[in-house]
Amino acid sequence: MLARSCGHCEVLTEQCRYSFDRLVSRRRRSHARTENPSPAEVFAACTACAELVANLQPQLATRAGYVIDTGRDPALAPFHWRASRWVLLGHDGGLTELAQGAQSA
Repeated sequence: MLARSCGHCEVLTEQCRYSFDRLVSRRRRSHARTENPSPAEVFAACTACAELVANLQPQLATRAGYVIDTGRDPALAPFHWRASRWVLLGHDGGLTELAQGAQSA
């Protein structure tokens, strides 16, 4: 995740500090793995963006790909990366850009 994020927040809201302060799980709290999560299951966020994501309405968080449904492969769930484009976060830590219009998480 450090290489993918280059040490910066992967959310980028208006309040963003642009730093990598914590890893945020894309799984709902009750289903998040605490040990060795796949890079596709987590994203880097500054404190401000992590708090904003945590307080988003569930539908909005899911639509942006910040939260994924149980049983869904996180590597196949689009993620709105840095508030600018839709990507897939790979299990290998990579990032695959999606074509415009493929933004439905």
